[in-house]
Parts: sequence; C-alpha cells; structure tokens
Amino acid sequence: CQHRRPKVSGTFRVGEYDGPLRQLILALKFRHQSQLDRFLGSLLADLIIGTADLNSVDLLVPIPLHWRRRWYRSYNQSDLLARAAATALKRTGRRIPLNHDLIRIRPTTPQTRLVVTERLRNLHGAFAVRPHAPYANKHICLVDDVATTGTTLRTAAAALRKAGAAKVSAVVLAVAANT
Repeated sequence: CQHRRPKVSGTFRVGEYDGPLRQLILALKFRHQSQLDRFLGSLLADLIIGTADLNSVDLLVPIPLHWRRRWYRSYNQSDLLARAAATALKRTGRRIPLNHDLIRIRPTTPQTRLVVTERLRNLHGAFAVRPHAPYANKHICLVDDVATTGTTLRTAAAALRKAGAAKVSAVVLAVAANT
C-alpha cells in the first residue's frame, strides 16, 4: 500500500459545506441558478492562486455528469465552476486550459443517497478517458462542487492516472462531514 501512488495528491477547499456556502451550492446545483457560477468560480480561482501545491497545474478538468443527468439538469455544475474559474484565472494572467476528456460512461446513483460503503461500488467503472487525451505527464486539477468522502474524486483521479497523469489534485467549493 505504501508503494502505490495516491490517486489524489491533495484536495483543497474554499470552506465547509455549511451556512451560506451550502445555500449557494444548493442554489447552483438544484435550483437552476447557474448565474452563481461566476462568483463561485472566482472563489475557486482564488483558492488555486493561493495554494502553492497548485502552482504547477496544467489542466482544469471538471467532474463529468452522465449525459442523462446532464440532459435532465441542462448543465453540469462542475463544468460551470471550472469554466468560471478558468476565466477568473485568465484575468489575473494565469492561464490554465479547461479539458473535457474525462467522461462518465455509465449512469450512477447520486452519491448523497448512499452510505459510505456503497459509494465506491456505485462509481466502479463509471469514469473513462477519451483516446488521445493530453494527460500524459501532466498535473491535472479536478473541479467539483462538494466532496464528502472523496470517492468521486479518487475514482476520477484513478482514470486520469491510468491515462498517464503525473499528478492529480482537486479543488472543491466545500467539504461535507462524512456520512
């Protein structure tokens, strides 16, 4: 176990999944208030700028939704956040390209409905990388709204590592208490 590379080298957060931050995330994710993406994305950009471990990031990669959930919701909140963060970073002179070659290849039950022991089984085989994705020897930064157990981030990072990523970090708006 000590000889295996960790799948996510670090998960960095804006705050706890509580209070006003929780309300903003819920509004973005479930109340179709996608205009919040610019504000929340700028929080992620500030986090990236202020975190030394993220100075070498080559690509921002949002956690993908399965096409059915994306179609139902009409947007992917992680993609909105990643786009807004990339735009905010660009305004500061830091350009980190956005990449969408990580895909969710099968539908999954929302993680919030599952206990910790079911989450890994739910996501097993859910992520893949498109052929010829530019991940080899790159530092990839996954972008998501909330991390609870980290299972989604670890599973997505495993697919990126398999595709040759040298390092995978993650930024999230909030970390929720493990359930």
